[in-house]
Amino acid sequence: RMFKSKKVRKTRMTGLQRQYFREMYRLGKIRKQPYSQVWKYRKDVKKFQLLQKQYLFLVKYDVTDVEQISDVQKDLRKKVSVLLKAKKVIVNEMDKHLKVFQAVENIDKEKKATIFYKMGDDTFKESEQIVSKAMAILKEEGLSFEEAKKLKEYYTELLQANEKETKQLRKEISVGYKIIKEVKVRQENKEIDEIAIKEEKNKQEEQEKKYVKRK
Repeated sequence: RMFKSKKVRKTRMTGLQRQYFREMYRLGKIRKQPYSQVWKYRKDVKKFQLLQKQYLFLVKYDVTDVEQISDVQKDLRKKVSVLLKAKKVIVNEMDKHLKVFQAVENIDKEKKATIFYKMGDDTFKESEQIVSKAMAILKEEGLSFEEAKKLKEYYTELLQANEKETKQLRKEISVGYKIIKEVKVRQENKEIDEIAIKEEKNKQEEQEKKYVKRK
């Protein structure tokens, strides 16, 4: 089953969502503490931030029980796979324009120095040669400096957006694992408590039976 991102629902929260919201609400009071006192609650602040991420994950993907998380993660991994393939395409396209992008970088780096060379300072002759060579490369490619710079910015922005989205999806996958682990630990602790309560109850019943017999 594929899960799509949804806005926060107006319906009542499910049990799993309510658990995280309740704990997050309890710790939320820390955010109201004076800034100078926050260091005292650093662990709680960190816990609050994690709970917030987990709660938003549950709401964003409309998760009602822990079993759904694996399906959400599967969907997220598919999206990551698509993004990685798209990244390869972007990188391949950038490689085709590598000479142009390097030329743009050289011009940006050395253009100020060439001003001093044109003013008669031979110290910057090498910078002038670098810029001249770079401009020749752009001319061969039929591009002006402005066009080449925009092309470089376009592919750079594409790559950065791709990497940013991939990173975010991987973080969400990790949040899902943390929720699964916490729910498992919570369930195990609950079972341990139930066993302890049962043993204590049995112990009390045995003591009561012995007391009745003595009577």
